[in-house]
Amino acid sequence: MATYVDGKAIAAEIKGRVRAAMEGLPEGVVPGLATLLVGDDYGAVQYRGQIERLATATGFHYVDARLPADAGLAEIHAELDRLAADPAVHGILPLRPFPEGVSDEAVIDRLDPLKDIDGFHPDNLGRLLLDQPRLVPSTARACLVALDHAGVELKGKEVVVVGRSATVGKPVGLLCMARHATVTTLHSRTRDLAAHTRRAEVVIVAIGRARFLKPEMIREGAVVIDVGINWEEYETPEGERKGRLVGDADTEACAAKASVITPVPGGIGAITNACLLENTLQALRLQGAARG
Repeated sequence: MATYVDGKAIAAEIKGRVRAAMEGLPEGVVPGLATLLVGDDYGAVQYRGQIERLATATGFHYVDARLPADAGLAEIHAELDRLAADPAVHGILPLRPFPEGVSDEAVIDRLDPLKDIDGFHPDNLGRLLLDQPRLVPSTARACLVALDHAGVELKGKEVVVVGRSATVGKPVGLLCMARHATVTTLHSRTRDLAAHTRRAEVVIVAIGRARFLKPEMIREGAVVIDVGINWEEYETPEGERKGRLVGDADTEACAAKASVITPVPGGIGAITNACLLENTLQALRLQGAARG
């Protein structure tokens, strides 16, 4: 039976570390985190609220920047430029999805790389590729934090990453390679995907498909890091329709075979949010160094 990684406990530890580090900042310096919400997408609105509560509870200065759903790229760029110029804002988190016709790349490319706390700007991803990390993508970083807390040594391990997105799959693969793991990245064109996952000592799944990873797809004693967050509707025995969050792994079934697994909710998502705080603190330091 697998050990469940307690993401909430790890997040609390990270927040404690951030608060301690804030005590060493010069008098009057407070880390500032801004979110940019364009429109009123339900998931983005809920996530914005999570970040605000987390930031303010930790003692951060929080800025809630918003634009209407019909905002164009020029308006989004102008707001990003305003936040980049604000010395009280050290980290900027644009919340997806963006309006139709506005690509993720067009928004992320406009970010100040030193305020890009989710680590998606080409400058930050490029530094990760060159083993010169500056601001590391928070979800990918959260996966490594979870592995560390579970006592999983990656050196020499066979790691399979299911998913090749620029936000999770590719950066987490790079982070694992930096720890001297042998990494295989799987995707929608992979033939006999389960043959690869069954070979892996560590499986990181991030494809956005509810309960995709089944126990027959992993080896006995595997470590499963579940990045997925999916909304699943179900019917109660009384016939009532309800919904719940589930991961990309069939958690309970896989837990009977795995040695370590991250739950959903309460796993990687909780750690990711806390990593955003650490990245904001790191961004503050980087901006101070850049100013000399």
